[in-house]
Formats: sequence, structure tokens, C-alpha cells
Amino acid sequence: MNPCSAYVSDTPRFFPALRRARQVETYTIQPNIVERALKEVAWFLVAIIFIEIIDAFSRSVNG
Repeated sequence: MNPCSAYVSDTPRFFPALRRARQVETYTIQPNIVERALKEVAWFLVAIIFIEIIDAFSRSVNG
């Protein structure tokens, strides 16, 4: 049996098989990738805060 056939026979088609989920003991991460990902989403959080501040200011001025 080739690796592709083994994967296809073991992988559910439409819904995940949660009972077959496996947990590993440790995860190996690369700090530079995690740091880059955090930097990529940080601007989004700053934008949300900025928009909320503008909205609050607008509401206080208009009424």
C-alpha cells in the first residue's frame, strides 16, 4: 500500500473523526515564525482599538 492510499483510507471524507485525534507530548516551535505571526496580527488589534476610540469620540461629540 503506498502512502497516498494509506492516507486516503485513514482520513475521514466530510466530518472529522474526533475520537481518533492524537495529542503529542511536546510541540517544537520556531520563535522567529511565532514573532512574525504576532507582528502580522498586531496591526489588526491596533486598528480595532483606533476605530473604537474614533467611534467613542464621535458619539461623545454628536450626542
